Amino acid sequence: MSRVVFINPALSIKERYGILAQAGGTEPPFGLCYLAASVMKDGHFAYIVDAQALNKGCQETAELVLKQQPRYAAITAVSSSIHNAAAIAKKIKESDANII
Repeated sequence: MSRVVFINPALSIKERYGILAQAGGTEPPFGLCYLAASVMKDGHFAYIVDAQALNKGCQETAELVLKQQPRYAAITAVSSSIHNAAAIAKKIKESDANII
């Protein structure tokens, strides 16, 4: 049984919506939920770190991932969050090069 952690990197409301930040909101990462359900259906362990909802920075997000001791870490990203996603991936790899 493999351990898979799915990660939704944080992005502030202002970063996400710009001048429309007051009208913006946060949505659950439904895509990650579907992927986690599929992994679990195949008998593997799945965990979601929603750094957006938890308001966690890159270092804190990486620490939450590492606590789960995953074999695989999957990070979702849109154009505006790609730098945060890359920073999280780098921190995870620096701490445990065996995580794929």
